[in-house]
Amino acid sequence: MLYGERKRQREMAEAEARGKSFWTTSFNQKLRTRLMYAAREAVGGYDDILLERARYLILKEGDYPAGFLHRYGGNVTPAEDFAAHFTECSDEVMPTAIEAMAAAMKSFGTQGLSYFIPAFDADAFGREVHQILEQERVAFDFIRDEMVPLESKELHQGVVEPAMKLLHDPTFPAAEQAYQHALGEVTKGKAGDAITDAGTALQETLTALGCKGDSLGPLIKSAKSKGLLAAHDARMTQMIQDVMHWVAADRSEKGDSHKVDAATKEDAWFIIHVVGALIVRLVGTSSRYRQDANQRRPAPVR
Repeated sequence: MLYGERKRQREMAEAEARGKSFWTTSFNQKLRTRLMYAAREAVGGYDDILLERARYLILKEGDYPAGFLHRYGGNVTPAEDFAAHFTECSDEVMPTAIEAMAAAMKSFGTQGLSYFIPAFDADAFGREVHQILEQERVAFDFIRDEMVPLESKELHQGVVEPAMKLLHDPTFPAAEQAYQHALGEVTKGKAGDAITDAGTALQETLTALGCKGDSLGPLIKSAKSKGLLAAHDARMTQMIQDVMHWVAADRSEKGDSHKVDAATKEDAWFIIHVVGALIVRLVGTSSRYRQDANQRRPAPVR
């Protein structure tokens, strides 16, 4: 990643930490250009073959909106037609265009078109699409060659962003850093690291709220004694601890956490959302607890 993009990603992360949302359903020109380059890399430069096939697959469906993909004429090739469409089409039909390129790659199989043309790497294209969508904060995921609207965007806006906004308070510097790391690791595909960082964020939050303990278990017990957690929270907090132990044990058995990661991205997002929601409640409960305590204090004698 070059300097300008690194700077943009850093500034975006800092703004998100303050509660700003960048998630969108729009496919801007920068995103479309990045996706086209990803496709070109996946097919080794055989763009025309890919784009012509993608156009064919869309038209074959027969239910495409009128007026699209019909620029083909004496001076415009089918590949150029699709390339223009990919650049100019509406956001509504853009997911279909992306799927068409992936399907075109898969339709040629693993042997390539001929002895002279290598196989197209549809899997590499899928991974790149997924990464680009996350980096550009487009509310879609690319799963098994399909564009899937991100229903979890609401969770992000309702849980992750409020948690980050609360943790941006000077009271929670270590918790904020750990939660930011969790979000960064999950977008890199490092689910185990993301889960571990989310657990650290919860641990640091509890410590900042005055709970005592050198690990998550004792800290949760201390939070219960302080009234920050209720009896009915026991199953949720036990689940979080069990996941942390699972990841730690799995890594210990493998000896190399970067070689194999049994946890999935879905596991990581689940824990990030649960921990985020719990942090929001803990901080809110702590604030109410301090406010009630201040109100119960006797007025100073004058």
